[in-house]
Amino acid sequence: MERTSTPAQTAERTDEAAALADFLENFRLLCSVPHPSGHEKALCDLLQAWAGGHGFAVRRNAADDLLFDVPATPGLEHLPLAALQAHLDMVCVAREGTPFDPLADPVVPVLDAETGVLTASGRSEER
Repeated sequence: MERTSTPAQTAERTDEAAALADFLENFRLLCSVPHPSGHEKALCDLLQAWAGGHGFAVRRNAADDLLFDVPATPGLEHLPLAALQAHLDMVCVAREGTPFDPLADPVVPVLDAETGVLTASGRSEER
């Protein structure tokens, strides 16, 4: 007998696919801007504009540290505040023989649709 999905299971898969697509879109945006250590300003500018474009309050200091104030999801305002932290610089490596200028070249993410593994073309181990 062929197994069928419930509407809830189908909606969950659709939500997961949409979430993955959104994640990849944002990740590709981050990867499109070269940002080796000491050269994060362009990425900081992009993230500040992105956050402002989504209606988030943004603070930036002289060291280019960013703070986004993201409101809670409606109905979840009673939950504790969460704080996330990350650095903006990237590790600048490339496979031997792969031309790569970390000040000028973007990273090109590659998603293997079969395995779900995300790599960077010429910069990480591709399977």
